[in-house]
Amino acid sequence: MLTFRRAASLLCLPVLVCILGAGSARAEKGTTEGTYRDREGKAHPWSIERSHLLVWDGAPYAPAGVVFHSRYLAGPSEAALQKDTSELDRLKSAGVQDVWVEPGRGLLQNSPTQIQALVDALEARGFRYGLRVGDRHREPLIGFTPTIAPIVVPAAKLQSGAVLSFEVPAPGARRVAYVLSEMGQDARAQNWAIVSGEALVERNVARLGIQLPKSRLLGKSKGLLTLVPEVQVDPDDLGSFGDLWAGTEAYSERLRKHAKALKFGAGLRFLLDPFAAGDGTVGQEDLVFPTSPAFQRAFTTWLQKRGILSVNINWRLTDRRLAPGQPEEAARLIPTWSRNDPPEGDGWLIDPVERVAYRCIPRQCSIWDDLDAFRAESLKRWMNLLTTSLKRDGLDVPMLFTWSSYHPIFTNNPSPSGYDGLAGQLYGSAATIAREQGAYALAQAEEADRNTWLIASRLAGPVDQNDVPAPLADASQARQLWEAVRSVGFRGVFIDPAQAPAAESIAKELASSLGSDGELRKRVPVIFFPMPFATSDRVTRLSNGVWWLPSASGARMLRYGDDLMGYDIDRPFGADHSLQRGTVLWSPKGKHEVTFAVDKLTKVEFFDSAGGPLKVKLGKKEMKISVSEEPIVATGLDTTMLFPLELAASEVKEFGELLAQAEAQKLDVTALKTVYTQAKENLSSGSAAAVYRVVTPQVARLREVLMPYIWVEGERSISHNLSGVAFQAGASLGTYLKLDRPEKPLSGVYRARYSIDLRRDATYEIWVAGKVPGRPGVSPLIWQLDEEPAVELPKPEAEGADYAPGMGWYMLGRMTLKAGRHELTLVVPERSDGDKGRYSAAFDAIVFAREAFKPNGTEKPSGKPALRAGNTR
Repeated sequence: MLTFRRAASLLCLPVLVCILGAGSARAEKGTTEGTYRDREGKAHPWSIERSHLLVWDGAPYAPAGVVFHSRYLAGPSEAALQKDTSELDRLKSAGVQDVWVEPGRGLLQNSPTQIQALVDALEARGFRYGLRVGDRHREPLIGFTPTIAPIVVPAAKLQSGAVLSFEVPAPGARRVAYVLSEMGQDARAQNWAIVSGEALVERNVARLGIQLPKSRLLGKSKGLLTLVPEVQVDPDDLGSFGDLWAGTEAYSERLRKHAKALKFGAGLRFLLDPFAAGDGTVGQEDLVFPTSPAFQRAFTTWLQKRGILSVNINWRLTDRRLAPGQPEEAARLIPTWSRNDPPEGDGWLIDPVERVAYRCIPRQCSIWDDLDAFRAESLKRWMNLLTTSLKRDGLDVPMLFTWSSYHPIFTNNPSPSGYDGLAGQLYGSAATIAREQGAYALAQAEEADRNTWLIASRLAGPVDQNDVPAPLADASQARQLWEAVRSVGFRGVFIDPAQAPAAESIAKELASSLGSDGELRKRVPVIFFPMPFATSDRVTRLSNGVWWLPSASGARMLRYGDDLMGYDIDRPFGADHSLQRGTVLWSPKGKHEVTFAVDKLTKVEFFDSAGGPLKVKLGKKEMKISVSEEPIVATGLDTTMLFPLELAASEVKEFGELLAQAEAQKLDVTALKTVYTQAKENLSSGSAAAVYRVVTPQVARLREVLMPYIWVEGERSISHNLSGVAFQAGASLGTYLKLDRPEKPLSGVYRARYSIDLRRDATYEIWVAGKVPGRPGVSPLIWQLDEEPAVELPKPEAEGADYAPGMGWYMLGRMTLKAGRHELTLVVPERSDGDKGRYSAAFDAIVFAREAFKPNGTEKPSGKPALRAGNTR
């Protein structure tokens, strides 16, 4: 299964073989509908249309309202309730009809009686309203985190029957699991697990007394003691994925009891965040392998469905294997290495219950990736299970979750039932808000199995360095933002008084300009591309009004050089079009023709980006297609055989140019010149693919030798202990490596390590793209190359304007380096803005340049002569 954190890295796999994920053709979208019965017993049928509009009591419901911050729910008292009712009276007199209630804390921290008091106040004044719950299971997460460095044990101590004693610092730990193994002559090899077990931690120290077995094999080689501490992660340090398994069921029962005790009237329209699902980002739980019995039971079921045979293979168990009847033991295994820093050679998975260790190959083991996939599936499952149970209990209203950025957990499939919409927190300018935010929410709504309601639960200006949105100045600005997000399917909007001084007057004016019923019921036309293409210039609205959106569907990328790009993808026009799978082609270089070899048996159909048919003339042996910056879709093509003549010709031309440059630098290219001559003479539309396959490896070799730049994606760290990979419109490949934590790491410092292979001795400029250290809300930085002295970089100057929200370029420095492998370490030593801030950083790209480098957003440098950006390393 393709994991979220690996998705973007697939862009740099070889041409024509990039498999983005397996996907089956989806059926037509299911209906989203229900019937709500208010406290008077009156039925209110509702449904969500294909256009993402809610229809209530047979009429479109597109609210333009205000976020109501309840003082009473945030801190119940008679005085607070009076302030709430006075504010509701003021909003009503100002003409506001719709509100959603922000309780200021988890709603379940209030009693049903307290909640009912506010509900009655809303109903008495005739408001249409939504209510945010925003609560969650608040117990800590318990799990193992590999943060203790292994201890080498001298061979002399490994004597048959001996007892070894160790005292190992384990700050914050409850217990440790351990394995003592015999090392081979190569330090990367672990010959066998001598003994494994667990020990308690007292006063931050693990005291181990290890009884060695009686064996003549002991004492001949050194040993390695690997320890993994079990820690507790407090709720405040958790992101989206706490202990979903131990806590969510109990939380669900609490919520259902509250809901049954409440009596809602005719004004209720929706429930927001039935539980605080988060936005898909991770906190300290990213470093922890959970150990609760509920987690292990659920993980057992998940692994059993995949089959223990595949677990043995995917976890790369090398000698001891899990038996088919042992899914419970598989679910108990814990890795002895950090997810971001797997050791070379052998490693261990420990069963702390049976005190058994399984040898594996950490760099090929998928156990951490499987945990990621299981957590995401668990969260999506609870989002639907909990909302379904509330509806079955009688609270059958649309259920929404807050959406602030793209994350796969918000693509709601499979979902035959469950939650019904996304409430977007949308911040930006009128020129960017639809493209950089709203379109991503639309993409996920379009890929859901059922029709999805889209509303803007908050709407404001662009965010600053501290992620605080600029307030709305007036109704004119709000109207421009609303018109932009309406174009991507949003069918309701709320203004937050905290982000707009005149929220009620803005909401009233928006209510008169939401759009006609016809506009709101019109479906937004879309065409899809694979999610890793989601850079700042990719999600866009085409000239015919079609939105070109990212998709998580199964796709296969086709790279035809710089002049032609493409991909095979499931459902390129979404669930409503009859085309199950198509080949999408376009040219980043503008309109031109491309030539393909075809035969008489080829039956090809072409469609424009709106799904309408296109006519293409087919010759006896060739087919010429006109392509431009806007995509077209073909069906019936065998893309394993499809190859443009122009690409092969371009590659042969570049081959010749590189040979000339290599000769000028006194490199011996005699053998390559023969290959070039033969390729040039044999080139035709029929031989284009074969010529390209012969020439491309030689061109790649020459590029590596001659190219003056090396580009490394920020998320491709060889190891790190940061928060993880995050999605961001405008970032290189659409993702970056993110740090956003309130506390120091459990051990050491926050750092990311990168491997750089240089081809030549030279003086290099070293550049980084991401959040610029020392800006408001961004931590300072320390960097180190190899064993050279570390360099502090508290507040560097950014080069040029930001290329994405909060993202800019800055230079680390210049160094004279030898050819070969080098290691760059980026360290985040302290919080931003002093002790009041957080540990915050973002690394999007790293460039080593032996010629003057001029950053230009995410556009990769081309080199000399005309080296292609898509193949830049």
